[in-house]
Amino acid sequence: MISALIASEDKIRPYVAWKSVKRLISDPTRTEEVFIIIDALKGNSVKRAVDRLSKGEEGRALLLEKPSIVNELSNLEFSSGNSLGSFYREFIHSESISAKELINESKVSTYIPYKTLDERWMGERLRDIHDLFHVVTRYGRDELGELCLLAYTNTLHFNRGIALILFMGRRQYRRDHPHIPIDACLGEARILAKNSAWLPGVWWEKKLHLPIDNVRESLGLADPSIYFKTRSKIEQGLYG
Repeated sequence: MISALIASEDKIRPYVAWKSVKRLISDPTRTEEVFIIIDALKGNSVKRAVDRLSKGEEGRALLLEKPSIVNELSNLEFSSGNSLGSFYREFIHSESISAKELINESKVSTYIPYKTLDERWMGERLRDIHDLFHVVTRYGRDELGELCLLAYTNTLHFNRGIALILFMGRRQYRRDHPHIPIDACLGEARILAKNSAWLPGVWWEKKLHLPIDNVRESLGLADPSIYFKTRSKIEQGLYG
């Protein structure tokens, strides 16, 4: 597997990723290792995202303007309690997180050889909209929800690093919780992603003030019903 990765297209570093995987397994609280893994195995994934974005009129405008989603998310003042921005603000307050925390954690990886400004902006944007994806997809930050969101986002935009984290996380989850239908939840996430808009290419800054239900409907985002039912049973202790 490692030799195949080395022979593939784009400056990936499987040994660095594997060392981080082992550190993450030994101490799951070391979330900074996630960014090292993603960075080490990303290959040309960011370039592919830029290429896809550049094929549409709005995408080209996004690349030209390069808006900062972090600035928008850090200065949320929304009058409507039903807006996407209001739901995001409530989410980060309830979870005691912020977009800037992701930025700080990602700085542990110093190998980010972006070839163009477009790639740098896109790579940083993919990182910065992670928690916004939690809000619009309705996947929580519980262990199951995080795995489902990884399956969802990696279906939209494949990254070897995320695929490896998802593989390891799924395997560990099945060991720890053998009676919980993790595969059904992940399968649902992939199907929902295939039926939705390409979320990495959305001009999110223009949607934060809109009603969240309208945003979700316009992007083809359906509720993850299997995840909801499974999480409810977990919270009720029905899996033993």
